[in-house]
Formats: sequence, C-alpha cells, structure tokens
Amino acid sequence: MTCGGVHREFNHRVKGIGHSSFTAEEVSLLQSDPQTKQTCNETANAKFLSRYSSLGEHLRPPQDNRDLQLLKIWIKRKYIDQAWLDSKEKSSSNDASSSQQAQKRTVSLNPTKVAIPPQNTITATSTKKKKNSSVAKSAPPSSAPPTMDLLDFTSDPTPTTTINSTPANTDAWASF
Repeated sequence: MTCGGVHREFNHRVKGIGHSSFTAEEVSLLQSDPQTKQTCNETANAKFLSRYSSLGEHLRPPQDNRDLQLLKIWIKRKYIDQAWLDSKEKSSSNDASSSQQAQKRTVSLNPTKVAIPPQNTITATSTKKKKNSSVAKSAPPSSAPPTMDLLDFTSDPTPTTTINSTPANTDAWASF
C-alpha cells in the first residue's frame, strides 16, 4: 500500500485489487505478455531502468517500504524525472506528455468575480457631518428577528412578532 500512496501523491492512477473492478482490457494489461513472459511490472522496470547501473548510481532501489522518504525519491527519479529511461523512449514520452499538458492548459476555468457593496455604506457628506458634530449619533435600533418555538407543534407555525421593515439603501446597489 505504501507504493500506491506515493504514486497517488504524484497523481498517478492507482487501483487497489481488493476494492476496484477491472475491465477486460485492464486485466489483459496486467497479465503476463505471452511473447516475453514478463508481467507489466517487469516490462515497466525494463523500460524505466534501461540505463540504470548500480555501479554508477548513488541511489539504490528500496528493498522494503520502511523508508518512505527513499521510496518517494526513488519513484520520482524513476517515473517523473525518468532518470534511467533510454533517450529514444524519453523523447517519445516527452512528446506525449507535452501534448497532454497542452490540452490541460487550454481548459482553464475563469471564475466570475463580483464585488458586493457593504450593507452599511457611509457617504462623504455623512462622514463630514460626523467630524463636525461633537456627539456621535447612534444607529437606529434594528428590529428583533421573529421568535418561534420550534418544538411547539400545537400552535400556528407563523412568527409571533412582526418585523418593522424600513426601505433599503438603494444607492449601494445602484451599480447592479
């Protein structure tokens, strides 16, 4: 499971054997190749490690999954950086990945941004008046929200108090 988790961190597609269903095409890909008698892992290793030499490399393949940092570095060097891939294979895989990246770049989401004016807007004239007056005026009292007993099933479900509505400041919404 550790290898699968590291591959998922690199956005690789990983399917768990116990929790996934496989198509017939996926099953045939996972089975060994009748011509070479190699499994998919062996074929991938032959491709991605074609230029690997333990003599010239300081990085050694992880022997177990205990050292997660080594495993991440190994998978990154092998599959992302393609450090040991044959140069012919690397150029063909780079062409395929660059076309996929170009397709991803063409689909971009541009969210719509809307500036909502604040509820209590202060005009320039009211600001001047406040500076000139020595006593600040308090805001008009707001009406209390209607009260209702949500657990009382015997009474009328309408609120018992009325709301004193005042006309809204339409200047703030004039741009809409």
